[in-house]
Amino acid sequence: MRSFHNLRSSPLARLFALGVGAASLTSALSAQSVDARWSPWLGCWAPQTAAPGSDGVGMRNSPLVCLSPASSGSGVDISMVLEGKTISTERLEVTGAKLNKTRDGCTGWEQATWAPNAHRVTMRSEFTCPDGGLRKSSGIFAISPAGEFMQVHGINVAGGAGVRVALFAAAVVDSINGAPAYVPPTGFAVQTARLGASGEVLAEDVLDVSKHVDAPVAEAWITAVGQGFNLDGKSAYKKYTWGNKDKDYDGGFGRQVLGNNLLQRSVELCE
Repeated sequence: MRSFHNLRSSPLARLFALGVGAASLTSALSAQSVDARWSPWLGCWAPQTAAPGSDGVGMRNSPLVCLSPASSGSGVDISMVLEGKTISTERLEVTGAKLNKTRDGCTGWEQATWAPNAHRVTMRSEFTCPDGGLRKSSGIFAISPAGEFMQVHGINVAGGAGVRVALFAAAVVDSINGAPAYVPPTGFAVQTARLGASGEVLAEDVLDVSKHVDAPVAEAWITAVGQGFNLDGKSAYKKYTWGNKDKDYDGGFGRQVLGNNLLQRSVELCE
């Protein structure tokens, strides 16, 4: 499930909308304290997703996504880096709280939350612009089963909605803005963290995601992961199987949690 939209907003929003993003990464950051939960994502990533019908050249010439520890706090700096130069930088703090923000005259809030197992970050925002326009969005940072940086982003403006999935492969960058780029502590540690974050998605993970993002975003994430779920008779989540005929759980997860039966077509929920 991949659609592509040209949306204008902050660097972090462009990270979603354009499939690229970044941060100012210098050697000074290498020695600072790092929130271990960010380990799977730290470093630079190259976009792998091209729009349908394109030759992919636009993606090959797109900025890298680089994440490094913020200079203070437990967040990260996310930058767009093109030809060794930082285009833009924005900080992401994952606190679970709604933080008031102003962007280009539009006022509202942003919220970022860690998954209980720290294998994902979910994000949600809502902004009202001077003309009265309301913009709502939600998204997910995850690691795909293949070890790619997966971004899922959905946006709703004036009733018009869209969702996209973008994938990024790990990239090696020697320097940014003439200074050594941030390098994650060790390849072994990073590989271990990414393997952990890319592990099996459980039913409780899906339910947690569904609480923090819009239904189409959760659907797109599950579809992109491409994993089935074996909800046997002993599972506490058996009632969410799509074939459940119980009137209180008709349609299973797709209808009861996401409001429709799309999951019946996109994800096999087998008995």
